[in-house]
Amino acid sequence: MSNFFVAVGGTGQMVALAYFRLAKLCGFKKPAYTYIMDSDIDGDVSQDLMQLLGEEFVPVIKPIPRADNIETFRDIFSNSEYDDNIQPVLPLLFTTEELDTHIRKGMYGRPPVGSTCLSVKMKNIENRQGSDTALSRLITALREGQTNNVVICGSLFGGTGAGGIPTLAKYIRREVGPGIKITIIDLLRWFWLPEQTHKSHDSMLKHNAESGVCYLQDKIADSVNACVLLGLEEPVERTYEEIGKQTEKINFINLIAAIIAN
Repeated sequence: MSNFFVAVGGTGQMVALAYFRLAKLCGFKKPAYTYIMDSDIDGDVSQDLMQLLGEEFVPVIKPIPRADNIETFRDIFSNSEYDDNIQPVLPLLFTTEELDTHIRKGMYGRPPVGSTCLSVKMKNIENRQGSDTALSRLITALREGQTNNVVICGSLFGGTGAGGIPTLAKYIRREVGPGIKITIIDLLRWFWLPEQTHKSHDSMLKHNAESGVCYLQDKIADSVNACVLLGLEEPVERTYEEIGKQTEKINFINLIAAIIAN
């Protein structure tokens, strides 16, 4: 039996940091094989995790389809693969802000963007129009074992985690089958942003968390064996940081998530 940990977005990576510090402190004999799923791995959190484990031991799953000409979410639908008739439909499905999101840096708290990006990427793999060595390696490793466990961890209020975690869980279950145990650990909104200039961003995070719970309950109950939701009754204050410049936020909730993952 082998254990796998997929750290999704910045929150998932902060939990992974807590997990491996715990592993060193407690002398885990065989910590989980770890994968990162994020668009931007140049931030402090990703670099801390790679430094702790060794960069060669942390495969990175990029949630966006592979193509040189893709910068924004809108670009995914601006190629010959899609019929021209999809362009008038896009504004009915996504907001202008979502369509103009620069996905090479992140999903900017927009779960529909994160989910659709990953879905398109997986569809391309199935159609042999694209490949992802890390994702393929994860699927192959999970198929090889008889009773493998995989923990997928991230936030329920951001874009990469809220959109990507359910999509990834359903994909793994479909590709690998019932022979593995899939556990999701989702962190609810545990902080709030005090700056008046980012009030709309804070409201978006709250909306994401509420919508995410409903989506988990309705859409993926048959894809996972367990789903753990963690949050704080009284969210703590946190300063706003731009995508790609996020630093680790030390909070006991990350340690609790790491213990549950173990």
